[in-house]
Amino acid sequence: MPHLRPTAPRRPVADRPRILVVGPATPPVHGVSVMTETVVAALRRAGWEVGHVDTADRRGLENIGRLDVGNVVLGLRHMVEIWWAALRLRPALLLLPLSQAPLPVLRDALWVAVPCLLGARLVLHLHGSALGQLARDGPPWCRWLLRRLGRRAACALVLTPAAARNFDGLVPPHRVQVLENGIADPGPPPPRPASDGLRVLYLANLAVGKGYLTVLRAVERLAAAVPGVRVTLAGAWYDGQKEARALLATPAVGAHVEMAGVVQGERKARLLEAAEVFVFPPGQPEGQPLVLLEAMAAGLPIVTTRSGSIPETVAEGENALLVPADDPAALTEAIAGLAANPARRAAMGAASRRRYEARYSLGAFATRLDHLLRAALREP
Repeated sequence: MPHLRPTAPRRPVADRPRILVVGPATPPVHGVSVMTETVVAALRRAGWEVGHVDTADRRGLENIGRLDVGNVVLGLRHMVEIWWAALRLRPALLLLPLSQAPLPVLRDALWVAVPCLLGARLVLHLHGSALGQLARDGPPWCRWLLRRLGRRAACALVLTPAAARNFDGLVPPHRVQVLENGIADPGPPPPRPASDGLRVLYLANLAVGKGYLTVLRAVERLAAAVPGVRVTLAGAWYDGQKEARALLATPAVGAHVEMAGVVQGERKARLLEAAEVFVFPPGQPEGQPLVLLEAMAAGLPIVTTRSGSIPETVAEGENALLVPADDPAALTEAIAGLAANPARRAAMGAASRRRYEARYSLGAFATRLDHLLRAALREP
């Protein structure tokens, strides 16, 4: 779990508001589970009395969002745990990472029913960028539930200003607040000596929607344009394995690729330190990917897409190049351009580090989270 150094003495016990956080912890590792742990740690350091109901499905990433007997049983079990936690803690606030698909929204509504009846104020935390489409085009019953949840919300947290549009017609605009993600500081990146080729890193779950197949499809072109290039893909398998393995079996691709598997801790830090370019080209709607924040903290130039809130997270032309999704040729051109211009790589990497320090530190996240939740306590 992320660790926060306290910057001030804890508040007196009498001033400790109670909050129930509902959301997955790791494993499996994904953005919502990491940020749930970050939220819980930050609030405890800020003096809140925190209850946490872990809603993770330990069977793996492939079960997230799937309708099966196991998920139904798990959802019901979590519902009972949430209701019981609310009865014991009697929280002033309930913080929920809001789902963005019809059946999970129904599950969310059942989860929060009893805590809200007991007087908890609802805080909705949106980690993605697909809610607005669901609220417009989803089944009528789902749109109705979203409106009901929105009316109950004392506060809705979004990742970027543009993401606030997801709550149009659901939550009054003055209750929608921006809370950008934050991650622990790995420290200033070490100097990166020139390599014989170029070290490119993709660090995310191996999901088709996150663009890892686009990276593999670009490797043959990239190897022709940048002799000696090495591409490392690190993450858990999710889908697309058949095509990925076929590409990797091709000498023109496999000879230039390392599949690092799931990496954490020191191993992840070493990969980020060794990389010269960070690539993450998702096609699916994204929120504010933590991997981009990690790349910025590591002082890396980034090649990514305009998916979701990414254009507001990076600075195009300063620390990142934005390419069309599902376009291996455009991805190759962007990476090859950086390979040919070490000075630009260095300047973009330095800009990434400055952007992280200015906007995405763990301390800044914790301070704003505490401020917004205390304001939600005062909402009528």
